[in-house]
Amino acid sequence: MDQLDHYVGLLKQEFDQGKRSLVPKINRQYEYAIAKNKKKGDMKEVRNILKVIRKLPGVDFHSPLYKRLVYVRYADD
Repeated sequence: MDQLDHYVGLLKQEFDQGKRSLVPKINRQYEYAIAKNKKKGDMKEVRNILKVIRKLPGVDFHSPLYKRLVYVRYADD
């Protein structure tokens, strides 16, 4: 098992890319809309936008610039 852990550790070092996951562009557009509506004082629209944002993913899972290999070893004794 120690050899497998060592091998997967080497694979992980080669596979992992990027430091942080990128925020999807659509989220930044909604953040801009929230700031704009807060400035206007339209809190009802801000709440509606926040409801939409909560349904969106916080990170871009398909970004080629960021990827991670996760290794979970399971042993049933």
